[in-house]
Amino acid sequence: MIPDYTLEQVLKVVCDYYNVSKQDVVSEKKPKQIAKARQIYFYLGYELTKNSQAKVAEYINRYHACTIYSHNKTVIEMQIYKHIKKEIKEITVKLIGNIPFIPIDVNLLYITQNYF
Repeated sequence: MIPDYTLEQVLKVVCDYYNVSKQDVVSEKKPKQIAKARQIYFYLGYELTKNSQAKVAEYINRYHACTIYSHNKTVIEMQIYKHIKKEIKEITVKLIGNIPFIPIDVNLLYITQNYF
């Protein structure tokens, strides 16, 4: 069972991890680091909260299509690039405070043996 996190909690942890401000993520800025933080926020905001993709996007003044695109892109990137899985895992661990949980689809989140 996934704990009920808020979009604010997810956004804060993602911003801290990528060292960007919340204002940058909400803004129209498109530098690589900000765009990556925004993409991961969309993914985790949908996966770790009980919010719809539309609500996740609305929280940072975007359209739901942004969430759909970012979520799908992240799923594909996690299958190809190990560092993306590692980043998702590290952010998730920061969010849950090192309390282990088993995600519904273990292929979506990278879990190592020492994680349990």
